[in-house]
Amino acid sequence: MSTGNGELDVEPLNYREITPRLIAVLGPTLVAGLAGSKDREAPHEWAKDGGSQPDPEALPRLACA
Repeated sequence: MSTGNGELDVEPLNYREITPRLIAVLGPTLVAGLAGSKDREAPHEWAKDGGSQPDPEALPRLACA
């Protein structure tokens, strides 16, 4: 949907929603690598309610994937 000024009105993605999808398709090792994490179990924590969260710099990379 357009905002009228040439920009798209896009709702930001929630990393808790996209992380499980990425894990299912790419696996936790690749998801961790995309986010710049060396801990391949970290994506499972990001997907949990109340779990840890990825670094702010990783959010655009996860959303792009």
